[in-house]
Amino acid sequence: MALERGLRTKEAQEWLVLLRQQGIACAPVNGFSDVFHSPQVQFRKMGLTSKDGRFVIAGNPLKISGYDDLETRHNPPMLNAHRESILAYAAEAEGKDGKNGKDGGREGGRRRNRRTSKL
Repeated sequence: MALERGLRTKEAQEWLVLLRQQGIACAPVNGFSDVFHSPQVQFRKMGLTSKDGRFVIAGNPLKISGYDDLETRHNPPMLNAHRESILAYAAEAEGKDGKNGKDGGREGGRRRNRRTSKL
C-alpha cells in the first residue's frame, strides 16, 4: 500500500526517466488504446487496418525477408457468419456422422481419454 502511494506522486513518464537514469530496465505498461500508437509497433507494421477501415487488427509478428507485409486484412466475420460450417465440422469430428466408428469414439457411453487410452 505504501508503494502504491509513493508511485502515485509522479506520472508514469517521470518514473520511467528516473528509473532509466539509475540503469533500471523498464517500460510503460500500455493500455489497449496505446499499443498501436507505439513507434515500435508502427515500424513493425503490427497494426493493420481492416479492408473497410473500421478495425485495427494485429499483424503477423513473424517477418521474413523477401516477403512484403500486408497493409490491410479481411474484416472480422459477422456474428454467427460461420456458425453452420463450424457446427458441421464439430459434429464430424465428434463422429456423429458415423465416420469415426459406430460409437463415435465412445466406449460404453463414456468418452475415451485420448492421452492415456483409458476410460
